[in-house]
Amino acid sequence: MRLLFSALKCGVPTLVSRALGFVRDILFAFIVGTGTIADAFIVAFRLPNMFRALFAEGAMNDVFIPIFKKEYAKDKLSGQYFAQSIFSHTVLWGVGFILLMIVNMPYVVAVQAQGFIADGQKFLLTISLAKILFSYLSIMMLNALFTAILNALGKFALPAMTQCLLNIFFILILMLIDIGLVPLTGYEIAVSILISGLVQCGILLWACNKNHVRPYGFQQFFNANITVFFKRALPIIIGASMAQCMLFVSTLLATNLAKGTISNLYYAERLIQLPLGVVGIAVSTALLPTLVTAISDNNKHAISVEQNNAILLALSLTLPATIALFTISMPIVDTLFHHGAFDAAATHKTARILQYLVVGLPAWVLNKIFLKLFYAHGNTKTPMYVSLITLIIYSIAAVPLMQTLQGAGLALASTIGAWCCTAMLYGMMKKYKYQTVTPSTWFIAAKILLCSIVMGVFLWQLSHVFSPRDTAKKALDLFVLVIGGTIVYFATLIATKTLKICHIKNFFSKISNKQE
Repeated sequence: MRLLFSALKCGVPTLVSRALGFVRDILFAFIVGTGTIADAFIVAFRLPNMFRALFAEGAMNDVFIPIFKKEYAKDKLSGQYFAQSIFSHTVLWGVGFILLMIVNMPYVVAVQAQGFIADGQKFLLTISLAKILFSYLSIMMLNALFTAILNALGKFALPAMTQCLLNIFFILILMLIDIGLVPLTGYEIAVSILISGLVQCGILLWACNKNHVRPYGFQQFFNANITVFFKRALPIIIGASMAQCMLFVSTLLATNLAKGTISNLYYAERLIQLPLGVVGIAVSTALLPTLVTAISDNNKHAISVEQNNAILLALSLTLPATIALFTISMPIVDTLFHHGAFDAAATHKTARILQYLVVGLPAWVLNKIFLKLFYAHGNTKTPMYVSLITLIIYSIAAVPLMQTLQGAGLALASTIGAWCCTAMLYGMMKKYKYQTVTPSTWFIAAKILLCSIVMGVFLWQLSHVFSPRDTAKKALDLFVLVIGGTIVYFATLIATKTLKICHIKNFFSKISNKQE
C-alpha cells in the first residue's frame, strides 16, 4: 500500500502533465501540422531530450538516490556534501559538453537527419532550433539532480508537478501564435521551452532548500562516493545510450521516408507516453527508494513483496491501456489530432503506427520495474549489456520492416526490441538470484489480461456503432468509449475476483485516514 501511495504522489501529477501534453500536441497538430517547421522542431527537440535521458534522468535517479540515502541516513550534512559534489560535476561537465555540441551543431544535425540536407530551409531551421534547445539541456541536468534529491527524501508530488510547466508554456505560446500575436517560425516555441526550464529549476531549488538540503555549491571534486557514483553511472549512461541510439536510428531512418513520417511517429509516441509516464515511470520511481531500504536491511520478503506489487499495479493499468489504444487507435487519433493542418492521411498513418507501437507498451513498463531491481542491488553492468543487445535486435529488424511498412515498420521494430529486452532482463534476474516474479503474480496478470481482452471486444463492437461526425460529437463518442471501456474492465475484474470490493473499500479508507 505504501508503494501505491508513493506511486500516486508521482503518478497523479504526471497524469496532469501528460494531459496537458495532449492539449499541447492537439494544438501543435492543428497549428503547425506535419510540415517543414513541425519536422524541424521535432528533430531539434529530440536532440536535447536524448542527452537528457542519457546523462541526467537515468544516472541521477538510479545511482544518486541509493548513495544519497545512505549518506543522508548517516549524517544529513554528509548527504548534502555529496549532493554538492554532484552539482559541481554537473555544472562543469554539463556546460562544457553543451557548448561543444552547440559549436558543432551543423555536423550533429547532418548525422541525425541526413534526409534534411537536401532541403536547405529545413536543415538550417533544425540547426538553429537545436542550438536554442541545447541550452535547455543544461537546465534539465540540474533539475534532474534536484528531483533525485527530493525523491530520495520521499517527495514525489512537487517534482512531478513541475513537469507541467513545459506544457503550460508550450500551450501559451501556441495560443498566441493561433490568435496572430506571435508569428509561427519555430523559434518562439523553442524559447518558451527554455523559459519553462528556468522556472522549473527555481521551484525545485526552493523545494530542496525547504527540505534542508542545499545542493548548490562546490565541494570536493573527487572522493570515495564520487568514485562509486561514476563507476555505477557509467554503465547506466552506456545502457541509456543504447536506448537513445534506438531513437537516433529511428529518426535517421524516418528522415529518409515520406514527408511527415517523423511527425506521425512523434504523435503516436506521445499517445504511448501517457500510460508509460503515469504508470511505468511513476511506479518505478516510487519503487527504487523502497527497494534500496529493503536491500540494505537484507529483507528478502520485503523485496519480493514490493517488486511483485509493483508489477501487478503496473500491469493492471498498462494492459487495459494497451488493448484500448490498439483497438480504438483510429477514433483516438482522429478525435485528438485530425484538425487544421493535420489531415486525413496523417491521421491514418499515425493510427497505424500507434497500433504497432502500443503492443510493446507492457514490455517497456516491465523493463523500468526490472531495471530498478538491478540498480537497487548496485548492478548497473547487466542492464548495459542487455541494452546493447536490444539495440542490435532493433537495428536488424528496423531496416527490412521499414521497407515494407514504412513508419509502422519502425514502430514494430521498437516493439520487438522491447519484448526481447524484457525477456533478457527477467532471465538475468533469475540468474543472479534476485527476487523474481511469483507464480501467483503471473496468474493474476493472466486474469488481468483476460479482463482487458473482454474490454477490448466491447470497445471494438461499440466503436462500429459511431459514424464519422463533427469534432464535438467525435469527442463525445470517444468519451463514451473510454467510460464504457473502464466500466466493463473493472466489472470484469470484480466478476473474476481479480479485484474484490473489499480492496476498493480498503484503498479509499487508507486515503481517508491519510487525509485526516
